[in-house]
Amino acid sequence: MTYRSFFRSFSAAVLALIGSAATPAAPVQFTLDPAQSQITLSGTVLGVPIKQQGDGSLTTHVSGTIVAEVTDSTIQFPGGTVLDASTNGVWRPGVGGAAGSAPADFAAEVSTFLGTARGALRNLVLDLTSGVLPVQNGQFETSNLLFAFPKSSTASFDYDTGVLGAKGIALGGISTNKIVNGATLTNSAAGQTLSISVDTEFKFTAVLEGDSIIHLTGKLLATRLDLPSITSLELKDQKVILHVTGAGAAPRLDSSSDLKAWTTRTPELTGDATNAVLTLPVSGPEQYYRVAK
Repeated sequence: MTYRSFFRSFSAAVLALIGSAATPAAPVQFTLDPAQSQITLSGTVLGVPIKQQGDGSLTTHVSGTIVAEVTDSTIQFPGGTVLDASTNGVWRPGVGGAAGSAPADFAAEVSTFLGTARGALRNLVLDLTSGVLPVQNGQFETSNLLFAFPKSSTASFDYDTGVLGAKGIALGGISTNKIVNGATLTNSAAGQTLSISVDTEFKFTAVLEGDSIIHLTGKLLATRLDLPSITSLELKDQKVILHVTGAGAAPRLDSSSDLKAWTTRTPELTGDATNAVLTLPVSGPEQYYRVAK
């Protein structure tokens, strides 16, 4: 449950303070910014380092959503994330290793004494999971993040090696992120921004067991803009009246006299899920309020 706005009330005046805090909540979604979320492919096929098949064939943008559970001091990724690599061109071989070309997310080639082998990675979608991770000064460790192909994955590596044949390989598995300190969670008046550095790899079999490696590096940037907000507060007849947006049909209201100890209140609720009005008695000469979904 993520709070967006704090308001402080006095018996004779009102002062608005914008801040951010959180308590345990149901998972929320951060939306990836494809323009700032990018992954680069490197690795080996049959033990030979890959190179680009054409300009830009080893880099693509990522869209989708990141599912997270956020509190004021922790973050957890429970699963359900969709990291969807964008198609970056039309590359050889075709689907399943067929002759010709087809749209793909990445494309590579390797040169051996037997000739040039070409491959294309298609339909790459990854999930993201973790245990509970402490967040300190807006930063959290990323070495415990797990990237995985979902059960419904249709990702494939299609290749044509010439004399060694052509084939399409279904991709799967789980891989741990290699970067230790590579993520931030920042708050602003507009919402929350999540940034995660990626460095992970998957092994697969082209001819011999585990003879090829897909190495993914890059950065994911996602934002959450659906945080609740207290738009105004007024004092009338010894009552505090808060106008709230974005908190849903049953917003939660907490109050505090020192910004340390918080008490959940039960205000009178009017309005609707888009614009709610919370009314409760004045409880002291000075109070802070925060609202959440």
